[in-house]
Amino acid sequence: MVGILLDTNYASSLWCKNLYMSLTARLRDKRIPFVELADTCGGDLDTVFIIASDREWTRSAIQQLNAGNIRPILICNQSEHLPGCIYSCVCSDISNSMKNLLDTLKIKKKSRIALFGMNTDSIADTSRVDSLFVWKESAFETLEVFTNNGSLADCFDRFYARCDRFDAAICLNDFAAVSLVRHLREKAPEKLEKLYILSCAANEISGHYRDHILSLNMNFEQYGKGAVYIYEALKKHRYLSEMTVRVVWSLETEKETPPSSVHLSLPEGKDRFYQDPELNEMMIVDKLLTLSDDTDKKIIEGLLQNDTYEQIADRCFLTVGSVKYHIKKLLQLSGAADKDQMVTLLKTYLS
Repeated sequence: MVGILLDTNYASSLWCKNLYMSLTARLRDKRIPFVELADTCGGDLDTVFIIASDREWTRSAIQQLNAGNIRPILICNQSEHLPGCIYSCVCSDISNSMKNLLDTLKIKKKSRIALFGMNTDSIADTSRVDSLFVWKESAFETLEVFTNNGSLADCFDRFYARCDRFDAAICLNDFAAVSLVRHLREKAPEKLEKLYILSCAANEISGHYRDHILSLNMNFEQYGKGAVYIYEALKKHRYLSEMTVRVVWSLETEKETPPSSVHLSLPEGKDRFYQDPELNEMMIVDKLLTLSDDTDKKIIEGLLQNDTYEQIADRCFLTVGSVKYHIKKLLQLSGAADKDQMVTLLKTYLS
């Protein structure tokens, strides 16, 4: 039996859900039983998988597990070492992925780069920015960071005041990229046409902005495979203490003391990233797109075109009752109060 511990703030994001689905799918394939943990880790667990983003939350969780002789396996986007922690890690190959971004910009002869939307509380974003500065060459005149401290709108305002200095932007995630495109389209479309935009991670929502955004694919399915590979290797070879597996993005001795029962006392996350209303709206839209099947997506298309239930039913070869049932499911998924509110939200970001 293994345990899965989720960073509480990160758990509602699609990134976390994708990592969680990748892990649990692989555990089921291997017939390894698992349980999701809250605040206590029983001594009968072989190990604990942690899926997290917040640096302080992650360090606290690992140190408390270490105190109970549990060496967890962390699944995240970062590759930096956490001092005072013993753990294995499945993470993105940030260094090579960021080098690929800069190489792409070099080929395009872009030299004045804005790093847009950095969440300073995120291990992943910090690692990406650090790697970009490591790979920065003399060919790049400017590499300036614009942080997102809980408001993408504020981040954009700071960028816009200096936007004439840049010919390209690397967005630290797709939501930041979509926000940048939307605000530039509204305020200065001529500047948008001149700005070359790259983004880290390919979410569904960014597909609606392909004319302006080139995204890296994180290959989520590989993270769960890497984590279970580490688990099996460490279980087979007890003399190994830590392993790291890095996933590339595509543009890929002595007898151990048995684990004891651990009661976790975790700090409240300070990450304001998920408190941004604009970000949360985009996450809802992205969730609707990601978790919808082909029929749902056709219905969404009809709603965006103001089609009647009858017109949608004819297009989808469904009864009107079936269309209403699908829309009811979409409403539950979105959390909107009614159909009109959901359609308004969809039209805001999928125009």
